[in-house]
This record gives sequence, C-alpha cells and structure tokens, in this order.
Amino acid sequence: MNPHFSLPWRPAALFLLCAFASSCVTVSRDARSTPLEQAAALQKSAGSPGRDPQRFVVSQLRAAQIAASQPDCSARARAISEASTAAVAGWVVANDQSGGPRRFSHDGVTYDLSLPSGRGTIPVSAFESLKPASKVPHTLVKTWQARPGVGAPVAARWKIPADKAVGKFAPRQGYLMPVTAWLDFSEKARNGGTICLGRMASVEKNGPDGAGPSTIPATKSGNRTNNVQLKFLDPTTVRSVDSDGRSRPLAAGFSAPLVDRTRDIREALLALQGLVHPEVRDAALGMLQPYDSSRIPVVFIHGLMSHPRMWRDVINSLMADPKISARYQFWVYYYPTGWPIAYSAMRLRDELAAVDRAVGRQKDIVLVGHSMGGASRPHDDGIPCQSRN
Repeated sequence: MNPHFSLPWRPAALFLLCAFASSCVTVSRDARSTPLEQAAALQKSAGSPGRDPQRFVVSQLRAAQIAASQPDCSARARAISEASTAAVAGWVVANDQSGGPRRFSHDGVTYDLSLPSGRGTIPVSAFESLKPASKVPHTLVKTWQARPGVGAPVAARWKIPADKAVGKFAPRQGYLMPVTAWLDFSEKARNGGTICLGRMASVEKNGPDGAGPSTIPATKSGNRTNNVQLKFLDPTTVRSVDSDGRSRPLAAGFSAPLVDRTRDIREALLALQGLVHPEVRDAALGMLQPYDSSRIPVVFIHGLMSHPRMWRDVINSLMADPKISARYQFWVYYYPTGWPIAYSAMRLRDELAAVDRAVGRQKDIVLVGHSMGGASRPHDDGIPCQSRN
C-alpha cells in the first residue's frame, strides 16, 4: 500500500476510537447515577422557559416526579421537588391563565396538566406572578414562620379584584396570604405510582441531551402520557393533602409573602408624614387576605406616629397558628395620626360600613388597637359589629 495514502487515515481512526471510548464511559457513568442525580440533571437541562417552553416544563415535571417518587423523602428530594414545582407554577402563571388543561411534550414524554378547583384551591387567574419562598430573604420579622411538607411555598403577587367595591380594600402591594403550589402525581391524578412512598411503575429512556437513562413513570396502559394536577392551595385552610390514600403535610411559607410584599415600605417616613402632614395620605382599611365570609375579621389599628407594618410580627405569628388562621382573617387600618382622634374613629366607621356594602354585613369583628389606635376605635352606636376586643 502507498504510504502517502495510508498515513492520513491512522490519526483519524485513532481519533474516532477515542471518541467512541469516551462516549461509552459517559454512558456508563450516567447509567450508574441515582434518581435524584437524574432529577438534578433534568433541572439543569431544562433550559430557558422563554426559549423552549415544552422542554422546560416537561423537564421540570419529570424532575419533580422523580424526586416525589423517592421512598425516603430526603431533604434533597424535597428541595428538587420544591424547585421544579415552583418553576412549573411560575411558568403557568406567567404564560397561560386560561385554567384549561394543557399538554406538554418533549423528548418522547407527554404530560397532561390540569388545574382542578376545590376546597382551599385558588384559581390561577388570581395571580400576576410568583416568587419561590426560598428566594425571599429572611429579614423584617423576628421569627421566620414556615411549615415543612410537600409542595412549593411561594410569595404571590395578587391581582387587585375586578370588583371596585372589593378591590378598594386590597393593599397596594397586594394580598399577603401564603400560597403553596402542589403537583399531584398521585393515583387519582395520573393512574399509577405513589408519592414519596411505595414503588413507582416506570420505563427506562435516555434523558435529554445525552443525560443518560432516567425514570419516567408510566401509566397502567404502558404509554408515556402522564396526568398531573397543579393546585394552588391556601395553607391556612389546607394543612395536608392526600396522596394515594396517604395524608401528607402541606408545606407553607407564612413569612415569605409578608416580607416580600412589604419590605420596600418606608415605614418611618410614612409614620412621620402622617403626623406632620396628615393631609397627604387618606385613611384606608386594608384586607391582608381575600375576603372570606367564614372567618371573623381582626382589624389592627396602629398608634401615634406609626404605620400598619408595626403589626408585622403579630400578624406573622397569628397567620402561622393553625387554629387562629382557620377562624380569623386579618385587616389593618391606616390613618394619619395628625388627625383628631374622633375624626380617625369616624373614618374607621365609614370604612367598616363600606365593607358591609361590598361583601355583606359582618356578624362579628375584633378590633385590636395600640396606644392611640385603641382610642381611635369607633363608639358602639351605629357600628356594624356585635363584638369587639
């Protein structure tokens, strides 16, 4: 053979052999990866939600489902499940608030995602955006109130109600009620498998971008279309969820929305302004949660040269108390403390009467005042409430 023709092929053949050997080693290493490592790899390979939504959502759903299927429910499994759940919930709120079923397909895997209604469920149309509670800095409150469990606590930016009579009482920064997003992969939702307990039916398939084999839950019929429900839950009402006949605690982040929505309020400046220049800002009654006729309103009234945010630690603790939050809802009343006390009381009476016109007469109400706020409560005559403290 002519050496001028044989020499160029030798380095090329050697290069191809090395590349093949390298790929074999990579596949072998990925094949030995644990399910949680596969879930973490799916999160990293999900890409940008704006560039390829199908790939993003399917990868995050797969990661959440793999993490939720782990029998030990380890801290890492919960962290992966929480992050992927928040990612999917955030995408849905930002991109599709129709409320109807959605189908996502990528890399041979399909998910049919639905948003059911029910007790303690909040419609997706109530939100403008979501922020994972894990991304809210632990500031402003003395004690960070949270509850461990399944699901992803989020700090939601709520929409102002379209009904102007009700929207009048929504704070400018939106409601401060905690919300937990939960992906339900249970038997009822997807017809196969379990969450954080028992075994899961699965098939083996190569992950996206050569990520190696990963576990994809299969339905009983053997196809790869998975049913999943996304629920936005009120953790003050729903404290546990059912998964394949087993009750599991629902995670909650009570402090996250309070801190996220109010940390930019210039409390000291507004308090001083209300005393020195009371004509600048009018009095206002604010509901910290969407109105709930089954809960008794508790109205917090601040004192001299103060602001409703002075109640943050009190409200933070009460919101996290399951017995109190199940029975009461929390409102705040702001008034310029440069006003005469009698006028402040009259304005509170006007605000309470406006609530009655908007949502119905309040059978019971609790007024909590600090310092001058206690003196600013309305007199009993003509006030639409039968009990006070």
